[in-house]
Amino acid sequence: MALVVGNGAYGFSPLANPVNDARLMERSLRETGFDVTAVTDVGRREMKSAISDFGERLRRSGPDTVALFYFAGHGVQIDGRNFLIPTDAEVNSAADVEYVSIDAQWVLDLIGESRAGLSVIILDACRNNPFRSISRSARQGLARMDAPRGSMLAFSTGPGEVALDGEGSNSPYTQALATEMLKPGLKIEEMFKNVRRSVLSSTRDQQVPWETSSLTGDFFFSGGASDAPSTQVIYTPAPAADSVGAGEVFTDCPDCPEMVAIPSGTFSMGQAGGDYGNGSVVVNVDGFAMATREVTIGEFRQFMRESGHVWEGGCWHWWLVWGHDNDRTWETPGYATEDSHPVVCNRYSDSVAYAQWLSRKTGKRYRLPSEAEWEYAAGAGNGAAPWGTNPDLACVDANIHDRSGTKDGIPTTAAGCEDGYTYMAPAGTYGPNAFGLYDMIGNAAEFVADCFNGSHQGRPTNAAARTTGDCNTRIYKGSHMLNWKHSFLPQFRQAGVGEWPNIYGGFRVARDLN
Repeated sequence: MALVVGNGAYGFSPLANPVNDARLMERSLRETGFDVTAVTDVGRREMKSAISDFGERLRRSGPDTVALFYFAGHGVQIDGRNFLIPTDAEVNSAADVEYVSIDAQWVLDLIGESRAGLSVIILDACRNNPFRSISRSARQGLARMDAPRGSMLAFSTGPGEVALDGEGSNSPYTQALATEMLKPGLKIEEMFKNVRRSVLSSTRDQQVPWETSSLTGDFFFSGGASDAPSTQVIYTPAPAADSVGAGEVFTDCPDCPEMVAIPSGTFSMGQAGGDYGNGSVVVNVDGFAMATREVTIGEFRQFMRESGHVWEGGCWHWWLVWGHDNDRTWETPGYATEDSHPVVCNRYSDSVAYAQWLSRKTGKRYRLPSEAEWEYAAGAGNGAAPWGTNPDLACVDANIHDRSGTKDGIPTTAAGCEDGYTYMAPAGTYGPNAFGLYDMIGNAAEFVADCFNGSHQGRPTNAAARTTGDCNTRIYKGSHMLNWKHSFLPQFRQAGVGEWPNIYGGFRVARDLN
C-alpha cells in the first residue's frame, strides 16, 4: 500500500514539479504492484486526513504488507524537528510551523505502529526554507532522522542540504527513483544506491541522496529473480536457520545481529607494495558468517544489561594529539548518537565478551572475524572497494572524511565529496557491498581477532587469526570517519592498544557455519 503526496501550489513559494513528481511516482508504484492513494496540492486538514486514513488501512492489514509513504514539496526543520508543509500554511513565526504543518516524526510513528511488515518512507522535501520571516529559526534542509525498526527512510539529499526542484518536469531525485524501481532483480538497497549515482551525475555532484535503514529482510520493487513477473512485490523475512548457504541472511534469535553467509574463496591479502599491509599473501578462506552491520549502541546495551559485563570508564580521542576523557563513554562518545549508531569506546576485551555472550545465548560460536576474513569480506572476494580506487567517489557508499573539513579541521586529507554526516552515521545508512555487508569501510574502524604483526609475510595461508606477535596491540580494519582519504581500501590496517578504547573504534561479529 502506498500514499503519495505532492504539494506545489504554495501561495508563498510555489514549486513547479511536486505534482508532476507525485503523478510519476503513482504510475511507477502501480506498475510494481502497489495499491496507491495519491493526493496533490492539499491543505493541512486534507493532508492529515489522508495520512491518518493510510495509517488506519495499514493497521487493518496483515504483517505481509509493504507500506510506502512519499512526499514531494516544501519541508523545513525547526530546532531539529522536520515538518512537511501543506499548501495553505501561513507562517509568521517559528512557533506557527508546528500548528500549520505536518510533523514528519508523526508520520513515521503512525506507520511504525501499524502491522506492516516493511515500511519505506521517501521525502523529496528538502528544497529550501520557504518562510523568510523565520530564516533565523529554520535551518537549511531537513534534520537527520533514523528509520524505525523494519523500515527504510530515504531523503532526496543529505541532512542540512537543499535538493533541486529540477529544470525539467520532475525533480532529479524522483526521476531517478521512478526509473530505478522498475528495474527487476534489484534489492531495495541496490536500487537506492543506483538512484544516488544517477542524482550525483545529473546534478554534477551538487546533491547527494541518503538513506537510513533498519530492514532485516530483502525487498524488491520489481521482482527478486529474473523469471519473476515485473509486478511481483517480494518481502522475505530473514530466516533463522542452522544450515545456511552462501549469501543467505539469517538471525539466530529475534534480538541477535543480522548475519550473512560469506562464500569460501581465495584472495590476495594486503598489497605487494606494502602500503596497507607490508606485503601480500594468497589466503584460502572457508565459508563463515559475518554481521551485516557494526554492533550498535542498542545491541551493546542489551549485552551489558543481560550479561552484567562491567565497562571501565573513559575514552581516548584525537585532536592533533591523543587525549583521554573520563566523561566519554560508549553511550556518550562526544558526538550525538542514538541506539542505531555503531558502538565505540569499547576495549578489545569488551568486544570478545560480547561475542562470547552471543555464543552462550544462541549455542553457536560467535567471535571476532580474523583480519583475513574481514579483508576478504570487505573486498567482496576481489579486494576492491565499491568505489574502486578513487576516494573522491566514496561518499556514495560510506561515511568517510569528506570535503566539509569539519570532522578534524584538516581538509587537505579529505575526499572531494560529501557523505552527509559530520561524525558517525547510523549503522547501515549506506548501501551494502556485493556480499551484503554495510559500513565495512568508513563510519567506525573495527577490531579483528589478530595480534599485531607489522607484516603479512609468514602468516598462515588459511584465514585463521594470528595469535602470535604483539597481542597487547590489536588491529583495526575498515578506516573510520576521520581517516585520510587514501585509507578507503579493504587492505588498510592500523594498530591500537587493545585496552585503550577510543571514539573511532567499534567492531562487528563473525560466526562459524559448522
